[in-house]
Amino acid sequence: MGEATYPDLEKMCRLCLGILDQSELVDIFPQSGASTDSTSVQVSIPMRIMACAALEVQTGDGLPKSICTECRYQLEKSYYFRKRNQQSDSKLRKHIRLLNLGKRSRVFEKT
Repeated sequence: MGEATYPDLEKMCRLCLGILDQSELVDIFPQSGASTDSTSVQVSIPMRIMACAALEVQTGDGLPKSICTECRYQLEKSYYFRKRNQQSDSKLRKHIRLLNLGKRSRVFEKT
């Protein structure tokens, strides 16, 4: 019997399981202090994955630590789509709440 061989998890995209060159992979857990902008609050890749794909993502879980650039692009699109949907839902609920209270809604007025 031959020895079992398995794919290298360090070269595997955690989301689509693609085996890629290291230059095509994006680190899910960047080193602390790496390209952080102190003026804006960035939602981390693990938090975006958990929000959009309902998957648990933690350091040290033994799963691949990278995603491919295509999955990163799709994740960003999904995250902003989700965020826009939540904002729209909030505006609609506020509008309805104001109308139900007999008040004038200015929710849709441009500022």
